[in-house]
Amino acid sequence: MQANILNLLTRLRRDKQLTMLMISHDLRMIRFTSDRVVVLHLGQVVEVADRDDLFDRAVHPYMLALLEASATSHSGQGEALSAQGDPPSPVSPPAGCRYNTRCPFATDVCRTVTPEPRDVGSGHQARYHY
Repeated sequence: MQANILNLLTRLRRDKQLTMLMISHDLRMIRFTSDRVVVLHLGQVVEVADRDDLFDRAVHPYMLALLEASATSHSGQGEALSAQGDPPSPVSPPAGCRYNTRCPFATDVCRTVTPEPRDVGSGHQARYHY
């Protein structure tokens, strides 16, 4: 049923030249339906790119963790290892990079300085210090 609906939306978008906003945690669905993807973490944009560029060259650790979790869940190999600990409260996000409490690469800079979005090439932007 989901595939039929996604195919219908894809045809409508193409035939009627529509713009659609899809919100999902299902990365397979996002990859199938999207031209451009915005990744949010705790209400903040952490990465923006064309679909193929994002899925082939993700740079933010949160997106990398999502990709790993998606691959792991679809392969049946158990839990993903990238994201550590419990997610922080969205009501009171941590200082600095909002992903720093779960990021395996977090440094003192990540815990104190909020990163600005930066261009990583071809219209691909990431809010990441490194």
